[in-house]
Amino acid sequence: MPVEFSVAAYRFGHSMVRGEYELNDKVQNIPIFAKPPEEDLRGFRELPEGHVIQWARFFQFDESQLQVQPSRKIDSKLSFGISILPEAVAKEIHALAERDLKRGKALGIPSGQAIARAIGIPDDLILHPNHMKPLPEHLIKVFGRRTPLFFYVLKEAEVFSSGHRLGPTGGRIVAEVLIGLLRADPCSYLSVSPSWHPRAGEFGARKDGEFTVADLLRFAGVTIG
Repeated sequence: MPVEFSVAAYRFGHSMVRGEYELNDKVQNIPIFAKPPEEDLRGFRELPEGHVIQWARFFQFDESQLQVQPSRKIDSKLSFGISILPEAVAKEIHALAERDLKRGKALGIPSGQAIARAIGIPDDLILHPNHMKPLPEHLIKVFGRRTPLFFYVLKEAEVFSSGHRLGPTGGRIVAEVLIGLLRADPCSYLSVSPSWHPRAGEFGARKDGEFTVADLLRFAGVTIG
């Protein structure tokens, strides 16, 4: 697993997490971390009673009237819900941004600009100091031309797509790793049937050439709403 992916680019989700979530009609406004921990959404434990997911609260289903909870945008601000980790999750450094940046530094990951140039991103799609505003001037001097990859991926998405999708560098890293995993897996569809395309009525697909997460969940028979 490339460290550029695991330690930096794939952590873009740290910006997207909501502060709290509605799980179903009865369990609502649940934070990621809370005191007591039995009342939050942290993992590595038995699923609390009543935490059954109504998936129409997370994905759009045509047959449901439930309001979908959108994620936050991919931008240079981490989600408040996970920005400070509790003692039970992180023993030493509790600030998630600090942990992410220090891990990248410790592993010697090149700057976002260096990686962008190495993979052939055009100069007009590479971030420069003016893109770092409204950061304070002292941070622009530090991050302007040698931006830590983790922050670069977030800022790139903010600058080039208003936070709706990854930018050219972050998107390239994430896509290449995920596609590479599929190609390396002898049981994946890219290995077993690389010419496969979704067809209406197959595996829950409703349209030819289109297969959504909602289709997959519907096919799996989970609770929709």
